[in-house]
Amino acid sequence: MTKQFGSDWVNASVSHATMQPKDLVLRFETVLECAGVDLSNNWDRPAIVAAFLDNPDHVSDKGLEQVDYYVEALFDALNDVAPEGCYFGASEDDGSDYGFWQVQEDEDEDAEATEPQEDDYTTTDHIHWYQYGQLVLTTADSNDPHASADNAFALVKAHMDGAKWWPNVWFISDHGNAHLVQLY
Repeated sequence: MTKQFGSDWVNASVSHATMQPKDLVLRFETVLECAGVDLSNNWDRPAIVAAFLDNPDHVSDKGLEQVDYYVEALFDALNDVAPEGCYFGASEDDGSDYGFWQVQEDEDEDAEATEPQEDDYTTTDHIHWYQYGQLVLTTADSNDPHASADNAFALVKAHMDGAKWWPNVWFISDHGNAHLVQLY
């Protein structure tokens, strides 16, 4: 019976310091057997793979291509038995270190931005708001066009809500420093 590996397999290497298909096939099949995958009857292993394992130097280029496809199938099968929250593949630090690696959350996704991006809104006066270098919104006070409206941030938020797009908003000081504006 096939099972998903438990937490003791998280960040566990199963093959290191080799990228030779022969080594990978043998090691990967052994790991699949540990997961209860029945490899009897060669588990759909093409005959050319068996021939390759017996004598790698006597396999044609077309045969080597089939071996590569088989290694890919083993990767897929190992992903199927990977521990929860893990994938099977090469380590980020070492391309010849294959194992079950914990999926890392994209740190950049949660990191606070430190400078404006092209699609962000920027202003130098809280009146003129730019995106992609183009003026997209003006929030001047109706009584004084040289002053920012009291509800400028609410107007920017409403503009974004209308566009259904909520990029970061930046105030650029007269010294050129970017300051992230919190609208919400």
